[in-house]
Amino acid sequence: MDMISWSQTEINNTIMNLKNCCSSFIGMLPEPELQFLPAFILGMLVSSAVLVYLVQKDTKKSYKESFMIFIRQLFSAYEKDGSTERQINLQCMLDKASMRLNNTAIKCSDRLRNSVKDFVENSNEVDNMTSKNVCLRIEQLASHHFWNQFNAFDCEKEIILRNLPKIKEEFLKVFKDFQKGICKQWTKDEVLRGHSCHFSLISKGVINTVNCQACPNTFQTLSECRVMGLSGCMFGSASFTLLYPDSQVGPSCALTNALVKCEVVLQTSTAGDLQVASKKRKWQVDDILLYDASIPYTASLASSKDMTILATPLARLSLDLWHPDLLTPEREALAMLFSS
Repeated sequence: MDMISWSQTEINNTIMNLKNCCSSFIGMLPEPELQFLPAFILGMLVSSAVLVYLVQKDTKKSYKESFMIFIRQLFSAYEKDGSTERQINLQCMLDKASMRLNNTAIKCSDRLRNSVKDFVENSNEVDNMTSKNVCLRIEQLASHHFWNQFNAFDCEKEIILRNLPKIKEEFLKVFKDFQKGICKQWTKDEVLRGHSCHFSLISKGVINTVNCQACPNTFQTLSECRVMGLSGCMFGSASFTLLYPDSQVGPSCALTNALVKCEVVLQTSTAGDLQVASKKRKWQVDDILLYDASIPYTASLASSKDMTILATPLARLSLDLWHPDLLTPEREALAMLFSS
């Protein structure tokens, strides 16, 4: 008992001696000329100035442009979709579709009802939906790697080309804001290599009112086309998309063959191509590429001499169009079954 008491006493004395030693050491230090907050602010300013100088040295741009690049990197405002959130949304979509399928008010054709029923039954695990295989495959829909040689979308192409100058003008406006570091409305994409992001106009059947108000002519063009997302269907989206040099998206594919993806090339300065299975098409300004997104596809852009953050990216207007073989009642039923 005495031994335990003595040990505790020794421990207390040791702690007291350490405290006295630390107090004496701190007392010997000179008083700081600046208080903590001013010193912290001064240190941040100096380090920021050094970093801006390094950015300017790397990009060979003016100090003003270098400062904007630094700010954009420091306060990157990209939103990034997490895989967990995406899986929850897909599972929620499955549950809703399963309940709505039994609603007699939704009139489905036999092929559509059977396809949706198989889709729900075979996708009990969300992991199945994140695979590279198409989940909702509707029978008797024509499949072509590229639809450009067919006249099924002549009306959409005519509308887009007629409004292309206004679309480009609105894109350049939001893109210049993006280059200045105003990237709140841009979302970073998950890519295999490099960097890609998009400015959403319609996301999973939901209209982004803020972005569409910033691009009224582009939204009007979408309204005149058979854009899937305007019906409220979760499979449909539309956006301005950027792909930077030395980047690759995919291989990936859509969750259904009920859509045909349309890519309107707005600008590019580097060679690249869109590959659907074994078929390839080059990116060319003002070109419109229509392809079956249910077939695994890859979008890529080669390296560029200018590999800085200010390198000119491949820019395009991406939108999902209804498959031309789907009847109007089937489109309406799909929009109700998979509404946002």
